[in-house]
Amino acid sequence: MLSLSVAGDQATKDPQTFIDLVGSLRDGATVTVPPGVYRLCDTESRGIKISDIKDAVILAEGVTLVLKPAQGLKFEGCKNVRVKGLTVDYDPLPFSQGTIKRIDASKEELAVALDEGFPTPDKLPQRDSLLYFVFDPETLVPRPLLWEGFREFGALPDGLWRFARPTADTFFGELGRPVAPKEGDKIAFFNRGGPVFDLRDCAALRFEDVTVHAAPSYAFFEERGEGGHCYTRCRIVRPEGSKRLLTTGADGFHSYLVRRGPTIEDCEFNDTADDTIAVHGFFSFVTGIENGASLQMVSPFGPDFGIGETLRFYLMPHGKPVGEAKVVSVREAEPDEVKIPPDELLATWAKDGLRTRKKNPDMKVRVVGLDSPLTLPADVMVLVSCSSLAGSGTVVKNTVIRRSHKRGILVKADDVTIEVNTLEDVAGPSILIEPELFWLEGPLPRGVTIRDNTITRSSWRSMNEEGSKFGLGGAIDIGTLFGRRAFPPQQDPYPLMENFTIEGNTISDSGAYAIVLGNVRGARVEGNTINGVFRRPGAAASRGLSRAFDATEHDLGATSDPAAPPAAVIVHSCEDVKFSGNTITAGGEIKDMVVGPWCRDIEGAAE
Repeated sequence: MLSLSVAGDQATKDPQTFIDLVGSLRDGATVTVPPGVYRLCDTESRGIKISDIKDAVILAEGVTLVLKPAQGLKFEGCKNVRVKGLTVDYDPLPFSQGTIKRIDASKEELAVALDEGFPTPDKLPQRDSLLYFVFDPETLVPRPLLWEGFREFGALPDGLWRFARPTADTFFGELGRPVAPKEGDKIAFFNRGGPVFDLRDCAALRFEDVTVHAAPSYAFFEERGEGGHCYTRCRIVRPEGSKRLLTTGADGFHSYLVRRGPTIEDCEFNDTADDTIAVHGFFSFVTGIENGASLQMVSPFGPDFGIGETLRFYLMPHGKPVGEAKVVSVREAEPDEVKIPPDELLATWAKDGLRTRKKNPDMKVRVVGLDSPLTLPADVMVLVSCSSLAGSGTVVKNTVIRRSHKRGILVKADDVTIEVNTLEDVAGPSILIEPELFWLEGPLPRGVTIRDNTITRSSWRSMNEEGSKFGLGGAIDIGTLFGRRAFPPQQDPYPLMENFTIEGNTISDSGAYAIVLGNVRGARVEGNTINGVFRRPGAAASRGLSRAFDATEHDLGATSDPAAPPAAVIVHSCEDVKFSGNTITAGGEIKDMVVGPWCRDIEGAAE
């Protein structure tokens, strides 16, 4: 085995040394990088790219790699490569922050004093708006505001920065309420760049004791390949003693279209600007029917199925199952074969309320042959689910997640284990299983275990006066999102996911529900401890569930109204569920549990 090793200390090093050493990596080699600080940010390098390497090791204990926002570390076509000990930071930082000095409600604008050492907003990645979060200045815990940005910003004569033209009403609309932002609050600004660790078409990579202090977007990103990557004792954290408010400009960890999901164990991921951990695949959609056994389909990120794999079909809205079949052939459609251009179909469906993402990387129409004919309705949106490239087998274990600005763990895959994790101060659900129409993210999971997790102060983001505008908001929240209306979402009536276990979890001080269980066939909910729900001010009075369970679109009329009183646990649209041994201290007039509409065979539910 080839081994390269150079002794060193913690001093600043020539960044070319890091580039040369990693560039010398070959199959079967071990490269040891001398301890020290390597400022690639001071070079013209576009980052580090490692391609088609197998069975190799990069030892980087005591090494800090400083990048600039256009740089990252990319692995392509690699297998069984191990990275140990590396720390990554950015200069300049890919986000900024400061203190709110003035709030002008009449003009809907802020004046902010930027913190020393942080970039001015015009130096950040630019899109149609600059996103932000607001923080309590003493605890640095985020204020419970929904996602929002400012379309306009600029320097003021007094050295402050003006921010105006908000994209929503979640800042100025909250003024005067208990959760309102205030002058003197801290505020962080960010937008989206590239990932730090970018894995494409790789298998069995291992990251051990790797720390990310800042990321322009994702800290860790996986796309396609066999997957099965392992992340052990990795950290996404602010540097010790730092006054930074954020660590990332997007999710902490994001994986999609990977055959085998990641194992994330003994990690710590904090202060991410979006979901902390997200693992998923995508839905395809039917664009034309040649005959029952031959369909035209679009897969928005490329085909996630192959010959012999099973496709399942669901009628929109709400996901009524309409059959399944195996793939026997796939080919790209000839131009004159395409019945309706897919962008026209998406626009037509959007007018009917079935809105999806507008930009999809792959809009090719493919002709898919099936082993048995299906009877599908014409001119109706049909989603297609396949679990082969969606991160099956994902494990998140013994990992700490704090101060996530969206969801803590968001997984849409089969055979998932989420156990013995600690989640604190998460904006939305701490653990969310939610296949959804808008992002076309799926599939419909089977075999999910959520066990022995400790969840504190989940779902703290505001609901505003519109009630459950962004969902029901359980600390553990399971359901599908296929209706025509997204704000607030209409709940779906069908049990589309299967075989869930929710046991031994401890949930305290949830901002809304503790557990929402929807759209599942076959579940055990056992031995969970719940202490305190609807702790966010006004949450119990503004849930808006009468709209969430609106049944006017289908023939499965809502048989019960769970809108009042609120409860610690709500179950809806489920079959064959067993509750046992749960200890619930809801408080006040809040019930322990309610069974909502579209349920059957629910055993042990408290009334």
